Parts: sequence; C-alpha cells; structure tokens
Amino acid sequence: MKNSDQDKYRKARFGSSFNREHAKAKYEESKHGIARESVPQHENLIEIKIKQAMLDGKFDDLPGKGKPIDFNKMPNVPEHLRTGYQALKSSGFVPEEVLLKKEMASLKERIKKCKNEEEIKALKRQLVDVSNKFYYYMDYNKSLK
Repeated sequence: MKNSDQDKYRKARFGSSFNREHAKAKYEESKHGIARESVPQHENLIEIKIKQAMLDGKFDDLPGKGKPIDFNKMPNVPEHLRTGYQALKSSGFVPEEVLLKKEMASLKERIKKCKNEEEIKALKRQLVDVSNKFYYYMDYNKSLK
C-alpha cells in the first residue's frame, strides 16, 4: 500500500486525529482488559469498509445518484410495496409476478406456433400452472393492503 493510501485508510478507520499515542493507548486498554467501545466489532468493520469505498470513489458513479426517487412511476403496484419495488428495480431485481407474466406470454406464443397436439396439451398444462401461480401472487399482494 502506498503512503497516501495508508493515510486514507487510517483516517477512514480511526479518524483524522489518530496517531501513535492513540494506538499505544488502545493497545494498553486491550492489554489490561479495559472495556472497549460498546459498538460490536463487525459494525466497526462495516463502517471501515464503507468509508474506504467512499474514499476510493466507488459510490461516485452509481445510477441515479443525486436524483429523487419518483414513486408515482408504478401506479399499478400497491402503495405499500412501491418503495421496496423501486429499490429492487434500481438494483436490477425483477419481481416474481413480472417473470411469471413474461412466461405466460411466452407460453401463449409457443401454443400459437405449435402444430403438435401433444405438445400443445403440455404447453397448456404448463400455462395453467404458471397462471395459477401468478394469480396466487397477485391475490397475496392484494391481501397485504
């Protein structure tokens, strides 16, 4: 690690006023069993990683940075689900209902193009299964209102 990188890391981890005397005091505390901060160790590690990523500029080019979230873009989604769906959408996640709807459309197209009766029957059974699952999800979402 370069000296400038070490300084960034040290500042991110301990704050800008951390120096050798502070390190020695922390060592003495741990050596003599003096109680440490009440924050669990893993939370400190998480904060360090986030600060390090911020210093490295890893959050600078995120899509939609600095723009407000427009929750009115999804009028068909129940209001209590919009925030969660928007967060999932911005991270690239697609809800199960959307995937099922796409699968239903695909099966309908395959049925239209198919000429084999046995295959059509199998596709229709599959379409019924997918449709039932889709409507189950939709009923469940309505029950949460």
